[in-house]
Amino acid sequence: MTAVEVTELTEEEQSLRLQLEGQVERAFLSAGQALMELRDRRLYRSTHRTFEEYCRDRFNYSRDAAYLKISATVVYENLQKFLPTIGRQIPMPTNERQLRFLAKAELKPTVQADVWQ
Repeated sequence: MTAVEVTELTEEEQSLRLQLEGQVERAFLSAGQALMELRDRRLYRSTHRTFEEYCRDRFNYSRDAAYLKISATVVYENLQKFLPTIGRQIPMPTNERQLRFLAKAELKPTVQADVWQ
C-alpha cells in the first residue's frame, strides 16, 4: 500500500469542487425534468409510438423507472416551493431514491414538505 500525499485545495479549486458536487447531486433533477419534457411534448413520436417504448430503447429505463424519476422531480420542485426557509436551512434531497417514498405516497405538495422536514 502506498501513501497518498494530501494537498490543500486552493480557494478556486474548493469553489469548483463545490460547484461540481452540486451538479452531481442535482443530476437526478435535470434527468427528471428532461424526461418530463420529452413526455409532455411527445418528442419521442418520430421514432416510437409510446413514451415507455422510447425510454426502454433510448435509456434502458423500465416504465416504472422513468415515471419514478419524473415523480421525484415533481416532489423536489414541491419541496422547493413549500419548505419553510425563514430562520433555518433544511437540506434538500440529493438523489431520486430519497424521494421515492414521497412520490409513491401521492401526498399533497404541502404535506410532502412537512414529511420531508
